[in-house]
Amino acid sequence: MRLLTTLLIALCSAALYAQEPVRFFQFTDAHLFDDGDKLSREEAFKVAAEDRRSFRWAIGAMNASGFQADFAVFTGDLGLLNVDFSQSRCAATPVPLSSTGLPPFRLDAAVEEVADLLAPLKVQRIYFVAGNNDVIHERIADSGRFPCFMALLQERMKAKHGPDVYPLLTKNAFVIRGLRFAGMDTVSFKSKENYAAPCAIEPEPVNCPKEQIALIGDLADDSPQPLVIFTHEPDLMDPFRKHPVWEIDEALRKDWEKTACGPKVLGIFAGHFHDEAKSSYAAADSSLAVNPCVAAKTRVAPPLSEKNQVGEAEQARGFLRVVVSTAGIQSVEPTWYDMHAVVPPAQ
Repeated sequence: MRLLTTLLIALCSAALYAQEPVRFFQFTDAHLFDDGDKLSREEAFKVAAEDRRSFRWAIGAMNASGFQADFAVFTGDLGLLNVDFSQSRCAATPVPLSSTGLPPFRLDAAVEEVADLLAPLKVQRIYFVAGNNDVIHERIADSGRFPCFMALLQERMKAKHGPDVYPLLTKNAFVIRGLRFAGMDTVSFKSKENYAAPCAIEPEPVNCPKEQIALIGDLADDSPQPLVIFTHEPDLMDPFRKHPVWEIDEALRKDWEKTACGPKVLGIFAGHFHDEAKSSYAAADSSLAVNPCVAAKTRVAPPLSEKNQVGEAEQARGFLRVVVSTAGIQSVEPTWYDMHAVVPPAQ
């Protein structure tokens, strides 16, 4: 009888644990190193200071929220296109010089700054996907820039005893409580010009749209768990540019929609937008749909940077608190940044 009771308790505990949802923070588009590229150098430095203030605010606000996150995910655009890799062994395109915007940042200084900003965050792990402004000219040819930066950032975070950081791809998708989480590289999806030439060569680079969509499709088909996708560019209408974010062939779009609209994909979490309308973020927005079922599963986090919102009376900046379970997206709650508010301490 005692053995049966013990077994029943164990089974009930396992069932309760399996139903426990996964919680995570999503933050995005800090543009620490490239914001203000069309502004004078003096104005760009002012915007850069404000972007760093909002980043510190986000870390402090996450820590103070009481939200028990299993992890955090940054969905692209630290602004690595303006980081100089020339003194490293990394394969990265040289930074083009400009008389406007911020001057290029040294790689070691950029890594150190991001590590200092992230180290106080009270989560065990932070995952990263690349953004279109983490490579020069949004080109696949500069694909070595992001993984190199991440490898150096991992080392610095360990030295600072901060959270573990990982680039998130399809090949290192991870599972928590019956859900599989994967990254999808969309840095070149905005224009065929970004990927047409390198993706015409066999074998295709893994970060070509065709390869990324095929990899996500295979992962959804083969995984015994429901899938949650993190990416930078969402498959939506861009509220700022008023046209679809992705420029891909119709046949490829059908492959993507088959996966995204299928029962295995629970949600798609993205960044990239810099619209000042808060309605563009957090909730599914049918007015931005390219495909209604894809839009219904997509949530966009507001940016941290002031990019495209400088001087606007109302701004939409902040981060998301997300709860998902095997039953689907349970809640997506934004925390909005007030540029006049006191920045809470990160510790």
